[in-house]
Amino acid sequence: MIKLILRFLLNYIRLFIFAFGVLIGLQIPNFVNQYEQHVNAHLAEARLNLAGFIHTAERHFKGDLNALISHYANSSDRVFSDDAKTIRYIAQRVAMLESQSSILSETSSAQGQIHAVFFVAKQVNSPLFKETLNAYQYNIPLSLTALIWAIAVGFLIALIFDSLILLLRKITSQTVHQTRHN
Repeated sequence: MIKLILRFLLNYIRLFIFAFGVLIGLQIPNFVNQYEQHVNAHLAEARLNLAGFIHTAERHFKGDLNALISHYANSSDRVFSDDAKTIRYIAQRVAMLESQSSILSETSSAQGQIHAVFFVAKQVNSPLFKETLNAYQYNIPLSLTALIWAIAVGFLIALIFDSLILLLRKITSQTVHQTRHN
């Protein structure tokens, strides 16, 4: 009787674990989408910050932003030489955000979606990742991509759980078998 109750309990725990995995899997494409939105918002802001300097570079340095930065850096006026660092930082930020935006926008194929998920996962220590996580809005998207991720993650977590249970059973049966023979 106790074995039957434990078996039912284990089955319900297994269902709970699978459902938990499904809910986590549903959030993956949603989080990637929200991360992409944050990247694009920061990119628009960074481009806006750089626009005036690009305009100046076009007027005075044939569009060469690096020439403008060098001019500022070599200026005897400390304000201009300090601004060279700021302009360089903004230009590097625009380039970095454009690169991220490009990677994240290539999700039309399954391979692109998987690449985007792993790309975002690698950004876990970045301020942009933390910003996205803090502002994250949980929801349950019912797109094909979300459902595929949900089922895959649900099965993966259930498989890990079942493997741990089988390992635990094997270890306990070996221990019981050894104590009976000693």
